[in-house]
Amino acid sequence: MNSRPFALDLEGAFRVGQLIRLEPRTYGIEAKMQFQARRDRMHPVFVTLELHFAPGMIETFLTQLPGILEETRRTDGFVAISAHRHHEDADRLILSEQWHSALAYQTYLQARIDSGLFTDLAKLLVAEPRIGIWQPAHLTVTPPVD
Repeated sequence: MNSRPFALDLEGAFRVGQLIRLEPRTYGIEAKMQFQARRDRMHPVFVTLELHFAPGMIETFLTQLPGILEETRRTDGFVAISAHRHHEDADRLILSEQWHSALAYQTYLQARIDSGLFTDLAKLLVAEPRIGIWQPAHLTVTPPVD
């Protein structure tokens, strides 16, 4: 019998040999990232958190989001975050986050899990949260300058 209310679907764009693992804890989930080399911990990362809410529940979350993000703003390693609602399914939301390093995000994520935020969030969702962790591909395209 699974005592966890949900599990995070955590995927990452890391080099071969790096592990991202979720393990059960007494009150939620412990997210552990293990890396082959210490230098990999200091690369900037882009994180996506995809949430699919039960009908009508997204509004409850959106009213709480400013307070949640205020705490996020004060977290070491945080760079930026934005929220985007799906254009066809208004019950789907994605948070796009930038962090100085995967280690900074891991530390933040663990604190959020330990605080019970994801346990409370699971009550509003119809699917498990999905987290993607991305490293820069060192390609940026901008409009031409006139």
